[in-house]
Amino acid sequence: MASSLRQVSLMCSGHTRPVVDLAFAERENEQVLLISACKDGKPMLRDGVTGDWIGTFEGHKGAVWSVCLDGSGKLAATGSADFTAKLWDTAEGTERLSLAHMHIVRAVELSPDGAYLTTGSADKKIRRFDVTTGTCGDETTEPLQMFEGHTAPVKYVRLLPDGKRLLSVGDDRTVRVWDPVAGEGGGLIKTLEFTDQPHSIEITPTGDRFVMALGKKVQVWSTHSYEMIKELTLTCPLYAASLHRDGRFVACGGEDFRLYKMDLETGAELESFKGHFGPVHCCAFSPDGQLYASGSEDGTVRLWQTVVGTTYGLWKFVEGSAATPPAQPVQPEGHTDDGAAPLGASVTTTTTTTTTISTTDSTTNSSESGDAATAVNSNSPEPKSCETIETQRQSQPEQNDEMLQQQQQQQQREQQEQQQQQQQQQQQQ
Repeated sequence: MASSLRQVSLMCSGHTRPVVDLAFAERENEQVLLISACKDGKPMLRDGVTGDWIGTFEGHKGAVWSVCLDGSGKLAATGSADFTAKLWDTAEGTERLSLAHMHIVRAVELSPDGAYLTTGSADKKIRRFDVTTGTCGDETTEPLQMFEGHTAPVKYVRLLPDGKRLLSVGDDRTVRVWDPVAGEGGGLIKTLEFTDQPHSIEITPTGDRFVMALGKKVQVWSTHSYEMIKELTLTCPLYAASLHRDGRFVACGGEDFRLYKMDLETGAELESFKGHFGPVHCCAFSPDGQLYASGSEDGTVRLWQTVVGTTYGLWKFVEGSAATPPAQPVQPEGHTDDGAAPLGASVTTTTTTTTTISTTDSTTNSSESGDAATAVNSNSPEPKSCETIETQRQSQPEQNDEMLQQQQQQQQREQQEQQQQQQQQQQQQ
């Protein structure tokens, strides 16, 4: 069925600069949360199924490079160019703790129970904090451990689910394995060296594997033997990769603006979609594996269906409607545009745009044409303070129309540039 359908991505706007990191978590009430990091310095929290904006964490004074959530989704952590890592309450939207560093904080990782925060910094050091002891406004909290070994800024830190191993990625083209509870100087277990710079690292929920994007390749490694299990080669430089929970396929993206879904066993390209208007910097599957999110240089977060044609979240599949134009957002019956609650206020469930997916002729299959249709989530905020939320929401439909027009114009310009390049190549030949 999926081969005769178009992929319809949900575009979540609101950020004003490149989106460089994102993370999912599932609350005890089964609500899925999605947090995104952006160079505009304002990390945003969303519903991880619909993309609805919940709120914006305001307090950083520089670009936010990294975000994460604890295992229950109650706590969020952010790392910033303002030399701080901050801990937030996702229900109240309040800052719980601010941890001062000596340089830009490029990586943050919370333990599943939310008790410990590990950070990676441009000063080449890894720090591990007990965040249950600090108080809001006190930036003097000292780390429990500090690990040194990288010879360049630390870009990523990832903790295995059991908390017994920590993986870090540096700009020195190495992945280092640490014992997070060892004393200073004694935590390094293993160093993996690469010829290409790793641009992302993700540990699977079971903790037995990790996946990286580096160069034009996706690599899957064992966390037991620290040997490579699988390698996939694509045609463009990759910046992000995420392994589906069942281990059968990988989502990845990079320099060519596209999202790829690859069969891990055969290495075959299952699907590829172009929806972003800039390089893809990050991507991740949701906890249930039904969708994956991507963040881009174009300042947007997009949600993509793992299996096109299923009814899930805002995607509604309509059987046998080949004459219906695909990927048009429609308002459900009884819809009211109440807006999203700002962080710090009580959050209620809001009804949002529903995207109707219809069967189409195979000639319009997005994996063949290379273009995915887009539905704009009308609950995405204008990037301002929460105090002006009502004004933002009233003007959002016009903003969405303008954004779609800009994207169409940009796509036309890209097509014209491609045609000019082809003509120049023909003339040279």
